[in-house]
Amino acid sequence: MDISFLPSGYLISTINENEYKTSKETTFLVRALRVKNTLKKKVSIKELQFDIISNDVSVQKISYSGDILTARANQVVKLLEMIGKKQEGPLAEASRLANAQFFMGQEEFWNPDNFVSGNELDHQQETGIRLEVFRLVSINPIDELECTVIYELDNEEKKETISIPIKAYKTKNEYIFPLKGDWLVWGNCDDTMSHRTMHSQEFGMDLVKFNDDMMMPQIGSTPNKDFKMYNKEIIAIADGKVIDCFGNSPENPAAPDMLPDEEIADIAEKYGFIVAASGNYVVLEHDNGEYSFYGHMVKDSVKVEKGQTVKQGQVLGRLGNSGSSTGPHLHFHLMAGPDLMTSRGLPCHFTNIMDFTGQKVEFIQKNLMVVHTIEGPV
Repeated sequence: MDISFLPSGYLISTINENEYKTSKETTFLVRALRVKNTLKKKVSIKELQFDIISNDVSVQKISYSGDILTARANQVVKLLEMIGKKQEGPLAEASRLANAQFFMGQEEFWNPDNFVSGNELDHQQETGIRLEVFRLVSINPIDELECTVIYELDNEEKKETISIPIKAYKTKNEYIFPLKGDWLVWGNCDDTMSHRTMHSQEFGMDLVKFNDDMMMPQIGSTPNKDFKMYNKEIIAIADGKVIDCFGNSPENPAAPDMLPDEEIADIAEKYGFIVAASGNYVVLEHDNGEYSFYGHMVKDSVKVEKGQTVKQGQVLGRLGNSGSSTGPHLHFHLMAGPDLMTSRGLPCHFTNIMDFTGQKVEFIQKNLMVVHTIEGPV
């Protein structure tokens, strides 16, 4: 029996310590888990167990069996219906491969021809689950997840166990927030079914701004210019080099109205899937193997070119409503490589933001949090 998982190597946790510093809430995600029968005979999967471990001590056990395990496997089947089978036509196939990379970070993890949702596995057949979120409170951080598959072979119960390391990640460079002023953080890693469902965007966020009445102006179809954040300057979070950018994609006309499907398809065919999804964007390479991404900018507002070096705080472009977007906002995330499709998402820590109470914040832990940038030395 073979057990494998994504993201490969280790899982990244986020840790939120309570105000009394007596306990820690740890959250982490198994993007995908595959159980493959490498034995010569049929096996029957009886149970899938997770043992959450802190300092070599088991903190909590979770198990799935029977109908629940089948239901979780059926979620994978639905995903494979979209990304698993080669499509007719170059654009449809390019879209399938792009979606596979967006969700999984690679073109194939499960074999769609051998995947089954039932608990009986013939030789080379496989099953599995996706998007398993763990969130629990403990005295010490979680540092290991043991995954055990209990199965029956020739009327004898057996088991296979793997250990998955859990690590907290601290950014290796000092970063400032990509916008100035006060901003509402939307769909960050605390919202586990938002950006976190995508590989490079696991710790991504959308940034929007309230109007002066502390409300969003959107009522029905709302022009981009009616949003206070529209056309605001986007700045580099640190010194870096522009390794990719695009600035010629048309914007969606209003919120939540998007461009016609035919025009979106033309953009994808002409410029590729990244432009169709992200609109006008910039990717910066920073020291120590970290890369920042800025998406959905105003058409023709991108002020940098590929290969150009930039300084921290330098204007990259302006906040817009291009690409797969239903309203003006900045999509931002940090990643461990240059490729939006396959690079691993990373948490980003900032040096110049505070919450509404005036407390300095490094890592934006909670979804729908309002943050304010600190002017001057930090």
